[in-house]
Amino acid sequence: MAYWVTFEDRAPGSVEINKGENPRTVAAAFGTVKTVDPLPYPARPELRNVSGCPPFCYTPAQCKGRTCCPKSYACSE
Repeated sequence: MAYWVTFEDRAPGSVEINKGENPRTVAAAFGTVKTVDPLPYPARPELRNVSGCPPFCYTPAQCKGRTCCPKSYACSE
């Protein structure tokens, strides 16, 4: 699953985790974590990609907190 992570000391980014991992703990390797929100798909910048899924989410600030894409036709709005 992908997460959008905001940090205190760097720009935000997308982090993917494996089953059983804690997204906050994984993201802490990249900086001081402020927030961690689920994303429907990975986004750029990708800080960690474990699935090999391309970064399909083009609006992570709008999509954070969702588990599916809110656009009626993905990537066309």
